[in-house]
Amino acid sequence: MWSDDHVHADQVLLAVEVVSPSSARDDHEYKPRQCAVGDVPLYLVIDPDQEVVRLLSQPSEDGYGDEVKVPLGEKLPLPAPFDLVLDTAQLLA
Repeated sequence: MWSDDHVHADQVLLAVEVVSPSSARDDHEYKPRQCAVGDVPLYLVIDPDQEVVRLLSQPSEDGYGDEVKVPLGEKLPLPAPFDLVLDTAQLLA
């Protein structure tokens, strides 16, 4: 049963995951796959240990069809509806 504090996937424009060493596989594989199946348009994975940021897009039943990867600290363009450049160096602060 859904309560007032639950968020439905069709209401999410961007999901963000900060990878934890204890759950890295889930954070990189399982969670993005579930969000893709839920049709979340954009999924951002921030991995401080690997020093990388991944933006996944084009969700389908098989996962995300597109991936853009940049080193943590570099700029990453976010497409519509955001249409901005994310300065991932700000994530290091």
